[in-house]
Amino acid sequence: MFMRLVSVVFHPVFVNISALMLLMRIHPVLHIKLSTIQQLFYILFYFLMAAAIPLLSVLVMRITGTVKSVHLTESSERRLPLMITSAMLVFLFYTFGRLNAPAAIQLFVLANAAIAVSLMIWNEYNKISLHMASMGLLCGVLISFSWMYEVRWMLAVFFPVAGITATSRLYDQAHTGRQLLYGFLLGLCSTLFIL
Repeated sequence: MFMRLVSVVFHPVFVNISALMLLMRIHPVLHIKLSTIQQLFYILFYFLMAAAIPLLSVLVMRITGTVKSVHLTESSERRLPLMITSAMLVFLFYTFGRLNAPAAIQLFVLANAAIAVSLMIWNEYNKISLHMASMGLLCGVLISFSWMYEVRWMLAVFFPVAGITATSRLYDQAHTGRQLLYGFLLGLCSTLFIL
């Protein structure tokens, strides 16, 4: 039961939103430059495009019987949701560029889009952990700012959380160890390269 709860609490939707909120909190300029209303705008717009629309598509697919479960256990079931997520993130990157969003937010969305597109391509050959790709994204954001004292304790918290999440996915038999490792490395390396 605990392991299932971990998989739900650290679902990619929640982790990615948390990563954006952390970025706004720890970035040396963002938390000063952006008002609370502006931060809320970016967070809600990101949530709508990167989370709500893909989640609604999965629910519609479940209701219509296109997928067996909202957990998307088969690679073939992940194809359309990953395409939708990738398209939404690319559109979001373009939109934030047109809105002159701060560069750090644009780069964060670009990292998200790169991860989603990579997952979409990789999914055609092998199932890879979306949970761990999101954890890699979160840890990548923290590592990018690890020179700040305040961020170091967060790294000490979130790397073990990533390990617990990986363990829960193994316990649920949702992935192999290799799929978890590849997912984490994909998220981490993409984020470090782009940020």
